[in-house]
Amino acid sequence: MANLTDIRSRWSSHTHDGGITVYATKENLPTTGLTSGDQAYVTNTSRLYVSNGSGWYNVALVNATPSLTVSPSGAIELSKEGAVTTITLTATDSDNAVDGITFSVDSDGSFAGLGTISQDSSVFTITPFSEDSATTNSAILTFKASDGINFGTANSSISLLFEIPNSQYTTYLLQADQSQTDAQVDTSTNTHTLTETGNVNSIAFTPYHPGGYATYFGTASSGITTDLSPATGDWTIEGWVCHTANTGTGSQNRIFGAGTNDPLLNNTSLNGHNFTIGNNQKFSVSQNFAIGQWYHFALVRTISDTTLKFYVDGIEKASVTAASGLDIPSKTAFSVGRDNGFTGYGMTGLIRDFRYVIGTAVYTSAFTPPAASLTAISGTDLLLCNDYNWSIDNSGNNNTIAAAGTVVQQVSSPYPLGASYSRDTHLGAVYFDGTDDYITGPTPATMGIGTGDFTIECWFYATAADTDKGVWDAHTTSSSADGLTLTRISATTFRVWQSSQILVSSTSGITNAWNHLAVVRNSGTLELFVNGVSQATVANTTNLNSAQPFVIGSGRYQTGSTPNKSVTGYISDFRITTTAVYTTDFTPPTQALTAITGTQLLTCTNKDSLWDASGNYQTMTVGGTAAASNTQRKFTTSSSLFLDGNSDYLQYANPSNTPDAFNFGTSDFTMETWVYPTTTGNNYPSFFSSVTGWSTGASGSRFDNTGRAGKYTFHLNGASPGDPFLESTNTFSHDTWTHYALTREGNTFRMFVNGNLEASGTFTGSYNAAHGGLRLGWAGWDGANGYFAGYLQNVRITKRLARYTSNFTPPTAEFDG
Repeated sequence: MANLTDIRSRWSSHTHDGGITVYATKENLPTTGLTSGDQAYVTNTSRLYVSNGSGWYNVALVNATPSLTVSPSGAIELSKEGAVTTITLTATDSDNAVDGITFSVDSDGSFAGLGTISQDSSVFTITPFSEDSATTNSAILTFKASDGINFGTANSSISLLFEIPNSQYTTYLLQADQSQTDAQVDTSTNTHTLTETGNVNSIAFTPYHPGGYATYFGTASSGITTDLSPATGDWTIEGWVCHTANTGTGSQNRIFGAGTNDPLLNNTSLNGHNFTIGNNQKFSVSQNFAIGQWYHFALVRTISDTTLKFYVDGIEKASVTAASGLDIPSKTAFSVGRDNGFTGYGMTGLIRDFRYVIGTAVYTSAFTPPAASLTAISGTDLLLCNDYNWSIDNSGNNNTIAAAGTVVQQVSSPYPLGASYSRDTHLGAVYFDGTDDYITGPTPATMGIGTGDFTIECWFYATAADTDKGVWDAHTTSSSADGLTLTRISATTFRVWQSSQILVSSTSGITNAWNHLAVVRNSGTLELFVNGVSQATVANTTNLNSAQPFVIGSGRYQTGSTPNKSVTGYISDFRITTTAVYTTDFTPPTQALTAITGTQLLTCTNKDSLWDASGNYQTMTVGGTAAASNTQRKFTTSSSLFLDGNSDYLQYANPSNTPDAFNFGTSDFTMETWVYPTTTGNNYPSFFSSVTGWSTGASGSRFDNTGRAGKYTFHLNGASPGDPFLESTNTFSHDTWTHYALTREGNTFRMFVNGNLEASGTFTGSYNAAHGGLRLGWAGWDGANGYFAGYLQNVRITKRLARYTSNFTPPTAEFDG
């Protein structure tokens, strides 16, 4: 029997065939002179009509679903200035004329907090709310086209992002949720049981963090290296730099450079910038760069007026006029973070948005520094240090990037956050310590992978250069052929193993950077993707039917079935589907994965009850029974931290390979929290404290210290006086919420309680709040007398900014960033 597609194909290719007459539209069908049995085919609807002698009947064997197109496509960001956004729908339908289609829209329930939407036929207009009216920052709109029977649908992701003032200075933001237990769950529709072994824990560190990423260079010999294309006309080199120390041979702090000083930008003693091309210095200018502060720099060559200009934070600091000698040469070894020709002369610190543009003088006069991350404009040859992996070049040229020394991709930015961190939106990651940590879940047999298509994907951030460790494993044992495993086999490569090695990657940026990993089988071809780029393929129809549980974070590297090769690092957004999600190179996910059709497992996110929303990954140790609590809360939108006064505390170690979030040096800072102290017999109850004993540099903030009943005190060994250095003028009560803030502006330390200045003092030395580490709830040198009893909420630490310098109104809501 012929189907409708066959009939349409035959009739649309002939004007007349077997008594069938072709008409352009159904309105062209004749209404007189009809004979029962007459047949007609209408081209604009692709439909067959039969007459009964007095009219026409449409032969509808199958009612097709309308096809719907949304413009603009993809994610839509609404204007924070209030400008409207217009969305236009276009639909086609093989059964009906377009004018018979109706349009509508549904929301996931969050849109009501973003704005309003109006409709004029197929055109929808969105008017966003103002910052003080918006209650959500994202929503999903489902647009629909209906022919009266079926619906064609298309989803649009809508966001409304307002900047969170000064959020770029936040280095710690404690958030809590009593309902969480730090146990990973499967959020697919299968809700498989997951079992954690070892010390598995999760945090807010994520490839999707709204703060974005910068590249940290940990020593004067550390840097990333790539090729440099020549520029004989206009050119611009710019970026953001934050020095965390004065380093390099001769304290030269070289920001970038190639062999023979060609080109080279250094910052001698953080106060003298020199730029060199062809081993000829073009300018030298004094410009102080304070440690811990972000600065925007730009070098701009303009052919029309033969000038080279140097800008700092948009202000011209040097100008050179030269008819020649300003061309950028071609280089095969150009380094950022150091000088490739003199590797020990580099800087220590962070770089964000390093961009090299050929053919354009981006700035020709004073300008406002960029307020958002740089993009690849026309002529961009390099765009580095602004993504989840230091090896990524976002110029579009995909230049190969190699690293030397300590190079770390971390959450850090000169720009305010456009959205606060949300566990639901930005997820988190699970940390595996490299010893015996792993998660087991359903068996491959249970998930029904078999010999068919599948995709196993996740994000992986290695914190150590360990090798031969399993990211995941679907074997019964390492020698069995009933499964596969994905392994990190060296500092630069991954492999897929069956009973032998079958796929190997050519990746380089593994340690201290996020990598998106996907193993895909599509119609018998197995393919390994790293960061969206295919690494290798092989024919494979292995029956993944092992009865052993699937393993995340480790591998089975022995004849037994117990995992024994755990990775050191973080895994985020782990998903298994029984479909080939990726069949060609792709852009890695920029937002959390969802349980699409065929999803068998979806896990690895932030499920802890206590987390640092700043996105940094300081290791947290929970002492005693410290926990999230709803018993006492300043804000009911989250939980507080409960400390029992006997053994409870949170402790954060100083990171070994990233800038210390709590070491302020001589920079401005703010430490603040809401405090609810309960009565205790302890003499020195400290809610902020360093870890090292009471020696020079040790510090702590206390309430109700012995001899100072009802007062807040700040103690700093090395200040004068130091014990305490600051003491509140007024007394305060137990069992009530009080806002406490300690700030530094220049050499002036201030203590505020409930927004009122209570004390101030002068200290010119460096201050490290995490002298040996940072604790909340216990000054260890005071033993049992050092424990604080009560609750803390909205603990925030700010580096490089004194948020309060005079009396202020205490926060009336939780901090966004």
